Amino acid sequence: MHFDDRYEWFWSYERRQKTSPPPVIEPNTLRLEFDMDVVKATKADLNKNDILRAYEAMVWDMIVTRGLRKD
Repeated sequence: MHFDDRYEWFWSYERRQKTSPPPVIEPNTLRLEFDMDVVKATKADLNKNDILRAYEAMVWDMIVTRGLRKD
């Protein structure tokens, strides 16, 4: 949720136009429940905070990837 807001914040921050903290990553409730069910079913040693950190890494990766341009 709010990917475009984070995208705009990231590039404004990179251009030194913003110094406020980035918008908080808020995963869709159904997505989080699904991922937690997968963790439970696979008996992985992960908790909600681990999943949220993974979401954060994916979001920042998607932001940078979206910002890439063809040479």
